[in-house]
Amino acid sequence: MDIFKSGLLSPMGIEEKSKPFDDPKYIYEVKYEWARCLAYLEAGRTRLIDKKCEDISGKFPELSELHMQVRGRCILDGELVVGTGDRSCREPLHRRSNLAHPLMIKMGAKFMPAVFVAFDIIYYHNRQITQFPLISRKKLLGRIVHENRQIKLSRYVEGAGAALFEAARAQRLGGILAKKKSAPYLIGENTKDWIKIKN
Repeated sequence: MDIFKSGLLSPMGIEEKSKPFDDPKYIYEVKYEWARCLAYLEAGRTRLIDKKCEDISGKFPELSELHMQVRGRCILDGELVVGTGDRSCREPLHRRSNLAHPLMIKMGAKFMPAVFVAFDIIYYHNRQITQFPLISRKKLLGRIVHENRQIKLSRYVEGAGAALFEAARAQRLGGILAKKKSAPYLIGENTKDWIKIKN
């Protein structure tokens, strides 16, 4: 079954919460504060699907050409971020998400532009790759995404969760995620292999 054509998917959920820890079996990355979504990217088209399986592409016209920044047809998992992604950015993105009038959406895109921060890839070149270990998917993601103002890659560190948590807290970010390197991607399911450590 081609999951790109089979209908809209729900991203993998995060079940566990914990205190900061260090473990060489994990990678650690910043947890931003706002909208989780999947980006369906193919020649000539970008679709952004939120965790409720609703198409929110029309709300963020500044991201309509993300497909130009990847090598090949893919589905990326990530977050929409306004500004730096700290707690103060919750309200602007909330307002952006609620805009309905085309003129207001256009103004929002100009004055409060969003960025898609990609942290995983679950489909590439007509193939579902959810069974690949996370660290392999991360390396593939780094090879196929060309960053610009609209799309960024989530940076990660290996093993040093406590230090990253302290840095995130100093920047007033939402916290960090600890992710097991060997973890598969479970579409629409919660996993204990991704651990949320909230600030």
